[in-house]
Amino acid sequence: MNIEQVRNNIRNTLTQKKRNIEEATKRRNSRWNTYYQSRQWKALRTYYMAEHPLCENCEHFGRAVPATELHHLSIFGAAPTEQERWRLLLSDWNLRALCSHCHDLYHDEMRRNHITEYRGYIQPDIQTEY
Repeated sequence: MNIEQVRNNIRNTLTQKKRNIEEATKRRNSRWNTYYQSRQWKALRTYYMAEHPLCENCEHFGRAVPATELHHLSIFGAAPTEQERWRLLLSDWNLRALCSHCHDLYHDEMRRNHITEYRGYIQPDIQTEY
């Protein structure tokens, strides 16, 4: 096998992996759209964000930063039944209004530590400019 054939094999493998990731993302997004596009979720999100206009995490540390994301403390997608997923999705005790920076911090921490439920506060980087 010459160098050009090796390059083509690598290119084809990477292209196929990219297609597989795109297809998996489409399947995942269509699954979550059932929940996130529901009338009940949209109404709860609008209500909760109006009641909590500031990032609850930043506010805990004495900073006033507008909330842009609504985070589920317990991952509703990990629930074993459809009924439990809807309960976690639509329960205000399971929500926290966050700025995008803190939302990213929560998800990074959850991924890094394989956490499915996070109720604590994460210290935002004070050097970050909003």
